[in-house]
Amino acid sequence: MQDTPSATAGPVWANQAVFEEEHEQRLLETDHGRVALMSDGELVEVFDDTSSATHAGYARFGMGGFSTHPIGHPPVRIGSILGRSLAEA
Repeated sequence: MQDTPSATAGPVWANQAVFEEEHEQRLLETDHGRVALMSDGELVEVFDDTSSATHAGYARFGMGGFSTHPIGHPPVRIGSILGRSLAEA
């Protein structure tokens, strides 16, 4: 059984929890396909792409002071992608 990250696991997980609980459903309707910038549990701004959100996060909060959250995109499971690619090779 896997442990589920909690808000005490760090700021990224805390931001993820707030994003999912307070913002995700509304943003799916208004900003699907864009990227949310979060810091200290607050939604800072929504950007058109991950690169723009990341650059703004570094400029405003420095390394480790923010997280980005795709709106309407499921998390990528790298292990599944790599496993499938290796099997097809």
